[in-house]
Parts: sequence; C-alpha cells; structure tokens
Amino acid sequence: MGNLFTSSDSLFQLGFIILFGWGVAHSGLALYRAVRSNRWAKTEGILIEKHTVEDRDLDGTITKHQEILYEYTVGRKAYQNDKYRAGIDIQFTFGASDSSAQRRLIGYLIGDPIDVFYNPRNPKESCLKQGGVVNSIVAAAICLIFYFIALIPG
Repeated sequence: MGNLFTSSDSLFQLGFIILFGWGVAHSGLALYRAVRSNRWAKTEGILIEKHTVEDRDLDGTITKHQEILYEYTVGRKAYQNDKYRAGIDIQFTFGASDSSAQRRLIGYLIGDPIDVFYNPRNPKESCLKQGGVVNSIVAAAICLIFYFIALIPG
C-alpha cells in the first residue's frame, strides 16, 4: 500500500494544522486576558482620536469599523492605547453602515474624559471595555473545529 498523502498534500495539511493551532493558542490567550481584565484597575483617560475606517472585501463589500486612540496616566507615566476590549474584539458588521459602526462609540467624543481599565502589573495593557469572553470563546471554538478537521487524514 502506498502513502495516502502526496508530499504536497501533507505540507498543505500541516500548514492548516499549524495555522489553526496558532488560532487556538491566540484565542485562548485572549480569553485569559478577557477574564483577567475584569479585575483590572480603573483610571481616567482622554480620547484623543476616533475615526471610521472602511475595509473593502474582494467582492466589493464595504465594512466599516471605529478606530480609537486614548491616553491615560498611571503613577506619573502616560500611556496610549487603541484597544477597545480586552479579549478578542470581533464586530459582526457584515457591510454595516456608518451609523452601526459609530453606534459602538456613540458616547465617546474626542477630548472627553473616559474610563480606562488597565493591568496593574503591566499598565501599558489597557482597554475601555472589560471582558470580551464570548468573542474569545467563539474564536477559539471556530479555530478548534478547523484544527480537528485539519487532523483528519485524506
């Protein structure tokens, strides 16, 4: 009996195993951060930048999302970050309009004070919204399913 895989098939399968293995590890780490963020300290920061970004898919579909930048101080050191949520921050927009992309940050105006949650052990790690557990679990589950599918020979 010959080998079930040609060498290119084996490399292709190995590539998927590595890719989805990395996805499981990355989303697992994000889940850990999301859970841990619920115990982070809170400080006051200021929103210094906010804008809507358009992404165009290969089929021409346009999706929009908000990008932000905020500044905060811990001790006497100033930090900047763009992280909205501590865990994986998936936005299910599916060709969303400006209004749905902006709804997410409707209360955030440039120059206004905002609550910033930061990791007391590593203050440069921060977010505006704690958690993100559900998104991290969904991402981990999807990667795990494809990881196990990639393990199936043939």
